[in-house]
Amino acid sequence: MRMACLITALALVGAGSLGAQMHRQQGQGPGMGQGAGMGGMMMGPLATFRPFEPTALLAQADRLGLDEEQVNRLTVLRDSTERHVEAAHTPAQAAMQGMRRELEAETPDTATIHQLLSAHMIAMGNMQWARLEAALKAREVLTDDQRTIVEEMTSDAPGGMQHRHGGGRER
Repeated sequence: MRMACLITALALVGAGSLGAQMHRQQGQGPGMGQGAGMGGMMMGPLATFRPFEPTALLAQADRLGLDEEQVNRLTVLRDSTERHVEAAHTPAQAAMQGMRRELEAETPDTATIHQLLSAHMIAMGNMQWARLEAALKAREVLTDDQRTIVEEMTSDAPGGMQHRHGGGRER
């Protein structure tokens, strides 16, 4: 049990370091990613909401025909989400650093590692929730026609709109 806990913690420390390195290379802070989870990726059903995150919608404002009120609402939502993500990032980072220190100890305490790992995962979940909640609220800002455009942009290419140069359909 002790060895399995240590191996899991080492893997998570490595994944957390990789995620931080990816964010630095992309010039992103924790609040600037678009649905980032561990390692900068959002997985599963949550990924379907990524195109509706306020940052993604604001990047497509002209294409979607967003009016001034929509842009203002999405901007406020984006800024609020970034603050929530940053607030959750701090305890996630602290737990990861604590886990790293404990793993470097001559005799690591598996109970402490487990507690820190749990704290890290809760904080990461809070970051995901902030992004998902923002995407759900941002989707409601759009008209039915605008939602259809976003859905079409994400369904007509494997990477979705966020992976295309120029952010639109390939011609």
